Amino acid sequence: MGKVVDAFVRPFMRLAYLTAATSWYDLPRPSGSTSTHASGSDPLRVLLIGCGPAVGFGVLTHDLALPGGIARQLSTETGRGVDVDLIVDIELTARGAYPLLDETMLARYDAVIVMLGLFDTLSVAPAAQWRTDMSALLTLLEYEGAPRLWTFVLSVPPMPKIGLLRLLPGWIANRHGRTLNAELPLACEGHPRTSLLPFPRRRPRRSRDSGDRRPTVPGRGRSSFPLRRS
Repeated sequence: MGKVVDAFVRPFMRLAYLTAATSWYDLPRPSGSTSTHASGSDPLRVLLIGCGPAVGFGVLTHDLALPGGIARQLSTETGRGVDVDLIVDIELTARGAYPLLDETMLARYDAVIVMLGLFDTLSVAPAAQWRTDMSALLTLLEYEGAPRLWTFVLSVPPMPKIGLLRLLPGWIANRHGRTLNAELPLACEGHPRTSLLPFPRRRPRRSRDSGDRRPTVPGRGRSSFPLRRS
């Protein structure tokens, strides 16, 4: 997009984001605790770094949001307990996560799940810079993490259809999201303990009153996470 992006698209998308953010900030979301747990012996330690769905909009506890779903599914697949710690924020980016990880004891984790990109699509972040920032984040995880650490990078999810994002801004963001997703394999190159996974699609509810709003986690049925008990 070149000069058009600089002159029009990015300011336009910033305005769209600020408008949509009014709706997001009015939604309930977890506060206080920055971790969730699935019971079991010999617990795995997992760190979730993310924005968007990782924040847990619509519920008041992370146990009912994506982190809780990850903990329960990993526990089912591995036969172990799971502790999930969180570094999540609505506007978190790979570059923004980097200094936060400097304050985190990465050596204690068995796995890191990275779920970033939604805010980058809204801000129309330059694709090359996004690739560089993601690669730098993965390098930090490998350098500071334990030798056993595995990192799982989820692709950028589609933009939620809220307010103006149902219209042209949503189309622009989703198109840019596909551009950023095309950069992820390049960002993951040279990181042997990093796996790139598609963002999980929500399973359809079986009935109106089923109440099952838990997100699908990658690897359902056959674990995508090489963390089974040895």
